[in-house]
Amino acid sequence: MSSKNDDSATYCPVCRCTFAAIPESDGSCTCDRCGTRVRRYVPTLQEIAERRLTIQRWRELLFMVADLHQLGYEYARIVPFIVDTPGGGDWTCIIAPGTYISPLNGAVIDERSGPSRREFPYFIGRGWRGYSPQFDSAENLLSACPKLAEQYLGRDQEYVAWYQEMLRLTEPDGVIYAQSYLDDDAHRPLNPIRVFGLEGEREHQVLPPPPGKWM
Repeated sequence: MSSKNDDSATYCPVCRCTFAAIPESDGSCTCDRCGTRVRRYVPTLQEIAERRLTIQRWRELLFMVADLHQLGYEYARIVPFIVDTPGGGDWTCIIAPGTYISPLNGAVIDERSGPSRREFPYFIGRGWRGYSPQFDSAENLLSACPKLAEQYLGRDQEYVAWYQEMLRLTEPDGVIYAQSYLDDDAHRPLNPIRVFGLEGEREHQVLPPPPGKWM
């Protein structure tokens, strides 16, 4: 991994890491993590600004869930993952009740629990899927989803403590993902959970949250 200030840094869109490499004569480099050959791309200032704004919105979602916890809805959990899209991978995050989360991995919905993940608030890329207007506060989400609000309500101090530590570890512009739908390992939860931000994937990672409550 390279540091943020390394001018030789190259971003790999396959494994989402940032690595240091000297470009070959054709301008390409080989990722030292997954072996993918990539061309070094230098984004424009406008693209950097747009990327920063997008990640800021993702962070706002994470803080909104923290607000839910403060209001007593501690069963609200995030299920973050990366999905493949025509323009590249998009960060996606579902807000699900802890009672639907796997007892084996606290950041993954247990498929045996019944409801489809699309039945929960579902943020993909730059907006909420199937919801209008956009949720801009914990109160708005609770008002729009009264039945889910009942399922979010409850005490889960262990998860809340993990969540606060996750927010601290991912400062100032990081988000986490527990699964990646970009490759053949799409259905394998990541342990530890990966972190990426404005400069690509970070070196430090986050331990998975406490197990879910579904039995």
